[in-house]
Amino acid sequence: EVALPGANRPNDIYVTADGTAYLSDNGGANGTIIKVSPAGQVSLLQPRDDIMEKPNGVAVMPDGTLIHGGRGVNISFRDANTGQLIREKSLPTGQFDALIPLADGSILAASQIGKNIYKVSPKGEITEVAKEIAVPAAIGYDTKRNRLLIPQIAPGSITMVDLP
Repeated sequence: EVALPGANRPNDIYVTADGTAYLSDNGGANGTIIKVSPAGQVSLLQPRDDIMEKPNGVAVMPDGTLIHGGRGVNISFRDANTGQLIREKSLPTGQFDALIPLADGSILAASQIGKNIYKVSPKGEITEVAKEIAVPAAIGYDTKRNRLLIPQIAPGSITMVDLP
């Protein structure tokens, strides 16, 4: 158990193989990403500011890049150690609830505004892989079956989508 001083609304969490945890905190006027080392040291990866767009989904790509999305339409790519912004990718709709990095460098992103799930290729190509999802929440990915699992907040159900 680790206390998170100053946290307003911890939401999503991603833990790397070495035990480092990254948590999105989308509470308060702005949001941030909280980093917890394997030894339990807590730090803000990025100061609270509007650029963070109240992050919700947070994950770490296979190459070690931290990604997060929030209330806007951007997925932000940051250095996982320094928090420095590397680049952003804008999607057609936003208010992301979850991001899932795939082994090939693609990203699955659940957009509550779009009521859909996007797949963003390593080259930046955007494909809609699921649509007409009432309020997609913290999606999951079954690597064995190549299946997307989409909890839906409003209807209280789960949709499963087999990916190509």
